[in-house]
Parts: sequence; C-alpha cells; structure tokens
Amino acid sequence: MLILGLAMAQQADLPEMSVESANTEWPAKVVLAADALDMEVDFIGRAWKGTEHIYGREYKKGQDVWFELHQDYPGRAVQHIGSVLVYQSRMMENWDFVGEDQYRYHSREATRQLEEAIEEPGNEGWEHFAMAGMLGIESINVFRKDEYVTAVGKGIDALNHIQKVKEVAPDFADIYLCDGLYKYWRTVVAQSSKAIPDGVDERQDGIADMKLAEKNAVFLGPGSSIGLTYSYIEEDQYKTALTYTNKLKQNYPSSVINLLLHARVQLYLRRYNPALKTLDRVKAVAPENQRMHYYYSTAYLKKGALVKAHASVDTYLGFSDVTTYYRGQAWHRKGDLYYRQKNYDEAEKAYKEAVRLTGYKPSKKRLDKIKEMRKAGEI
Repeated sequence: MLILGLAMAQQADLPEMSVESANTEWPAKVVLAADALDMEVDFIGRAWKGTEHIYGREYKKGQDVWFELHQDYPGRAVQHIGSVLVYQSRMMENWDFVGEDQYRYHSREATRQLEEAIEEPGNEGWEHFAMAGMLGIESINVFRKDEYVTAVGKGIDALNHIQKVKEVAPDFADIYLCDGLYKYWRTVVAQSSKAIPDGVDERQDGIADMKLAEKNAVFLGPGSSIGLTYSYIEEDQYKTALTYTNKLKQNYPSSVINLLLHARVQLYLRRYNPALKTLDRVKAVAPENQRMHYYYSTAYLKKGALVKAHASVDTYLGFSDVTTYYRGQAWHRKGDLYYRQKNYDEAEKAYKEAVRLTGYKPSKKRLDKIKEMRKAGEI
C-alpha cells in the first residue's frame, strides 16, 4: 500500500569484484557497496557493522558504532540514523510506541542533516539511500497508527529518493529489495482491490529481486529475508517461509523481531510445541517483551491448554501500552477461548469488545455465528 503509484526500473547485473577490491579487511559485499556509492570502504564497513549489531539486538554496541562513525565522518547524520534504527527496532519488538519521543527527535535531526547534505555535491547515493530509509521507517510508523494517507505520502517520497539512488549508484545491491517489495506487494494489493487495475502479475519477479538483495545487499540482506518470509506467508508456502526465519535465527539468535515471526510461521504449520520453545527463547532474551504473551495464548489454545491460554492473553491485556488494534485482537482471542469452552455468554462479551475497539471482522463473524446458534436453539 505504501508503494502504489510509482513504477521502479529494473537493476543492472551486479559487477564482478575486482582484484583491487578484494584486498580489504571488509567482506566483498561491503567493498562492492562502497564502489557503487563511490564512498570510503571504511565508512560503509563500519556502518554495516553498526547495522549488524542492531539486527543482532546488540543495541548499545550498534549505537556506539554509529556514534563513533559520526565523530569520524561528521555531516552524514549517522549518529541519528543509528538511534532511529534502535528505537524503531525496540518498538517493532512489541509493536508499540514506547520510546516514540526519542525516535521522533532523532528522525527529525537525521532528516534535517540529510536535507542539508543533499544540497552539497558528493555522496549523493548514500544520502538519498539514508533519506529513503528515514522516510520509509516513518511511513511504517504512521501506518501502524492508521494514518494511511500520511503513510502513503511518506512511502512515495521514499521511493523518489530510491530512484535518485538508482540514477547515481545503479549497482548498489540494496535497492533490489525496493524493486522486489514494490513488484510483489503492488500485485497483491491490486488483485485484492477493485479500484486498482490488476496489471501484470509480478509476484515471482518481486521474489526474485528480494532473493538478489538477500544475497548481495550490504545493509538490507536480513531485511530481505524478512520480506521473503512475509511474501511466502502470503503465498501460503509456510515451509518455505520457515527456511528464511530459520536462517535469520542462526545468524541473529537474539533477534526478538525474527523469533516472534518464526513462532508465527510455526503456528501456521501447527508445530505448537516448537512454537512454544521459540517463545521461551524470546522470554529468555527479552523477558519484558509483551507481544510474546499473545502468541503464547495462541499456541496454548491450539494445543487445548485453555487455562494457560487464558492466563497468557490476560497477561497481554494487562499491559497498558498495547495498541488499540492488538488489544482488539487479544479480546478476539479471549472470545475464542470461551467459545472453545462453550461459554458463549462470555465469548459474546469478548467478541463485542473486540468489535467495539477495532471493528474486528473475525469477531463480527463469530457474533453472527453465536446469534444463529441461539436462534436455532443449539445453545
């Protein structure tokens, strides 16, 4: 939805790494990215290292790397970019907005500094890529608040900056992810909306581009794995989706974002005990995490452990900063538990609360079902 309305050009093939480029302490993909962006290998390598720390949930180490990079390369907004990545990662773990004030401060400062840098010649590829990242993150942030028009606007602005990257650094592999996401989700959204012409089905082309990014991107390789996971979930290819979360779990074993996604895919595959073990890993890594309790309730419900399921969803509902949408989703889960226990009066109350909060469609269907059962004298 965030990327409708703009077509993105195909990328050229990635260049072969030269002998000179191979003579470095950094991985080949770092050297290739620096070559493509016409920037210092040291800068790209250290930025890559800081990003890797954040993917691995080593937030303090990541912030330290970005801060030191800022001291050595002033004027590139890197200190604020690192903080934006950390605060948004923490919020994405819980799908909440705790820490948003800090995020907004660093996002504003990063955007301001990048706008100033873009006015000066040099480093255009990096600056437009970083600006696209800041705008893309903000589009997701406001989208989670149901501010869809603002989100679309931010997304389109981000794509405009990605187009600038393509013009000045066409061999920068990270922009393959942007191509892939656009092609895949443009097709999905168009096919689900009567207001948008279907056009050419580019889902497989989009997946192919995401795979290229996963293999070659310097900053967005793990993000490409997550993008592929969601795409294969959309395709109902859960076993394939699991291969990507498994890969991330091996490379970033403490990533709460990936662990929760991994548990979701396991639940789709009805692997309830493995899902519970994954959630236990989340609890060990981040005992303060809230979202895991919702998934615990789902796994226990599927297993028939209803007492534990009730306790888990009650814990989740007890947190004050759960967003309205997910609070409604949790009340639906509470209704499912009562429904399974044939306590239809309490189920009805829970479903009505979900509808009151968010108009949750699955709850509306359940309420209609209960109404039909009452009318038929079945309950």
